Amino acid sequence: MGPMDIPLSIEVKYMSLRTRITNDQIVGSTAGSILTSGNTGVATWGTLPIRITREVPSGPINGFNTVFNLVGTPAAGSEEVFVNGVLQNVGVSNDYTIVGGTITFSVAPLSTYLILVNYSSSNYFLPGVDVDGGGI
Repeated sequence: MGPMDIPLSIEVKYMSLRTRITNDQIVGSTAGSILTSGNTGVATWGTLPIRITREVPSGPINGFNTVFNLVGTPAAGSEEVFVNGVLQNVGVSNDYTIVGGTITFSVAPLSTYLILVNYSSSNYFLPGVDVDGGGI
């Protein structure tokens, strides 16, 4: 028998498994997903956004570079960018712009500055970390 939907009477809020139901076993894993039954009574998978805090974006902080990259892609409007503890304002005529996971500052941060970013993402992956049990 192949994968199938099964009726559920509960809703699972958080789960970090990639799974399918085969016969009466749960196999595999789905990192960053939730299993819900909603009002239908049938289990379905959905995306589980996670909140990333204090990520240091990649890119040289040298007083010349203005472009920095995040590991994940922030959900629209969810990012908070801090330079030396000061929250920056998003927008073309403000402190930075963001497209996908790329932040571009209007003025290059100096080498002594610390950049930290908080954001929500449903596609955040830790390089070299086996989060779903399927191997790296």
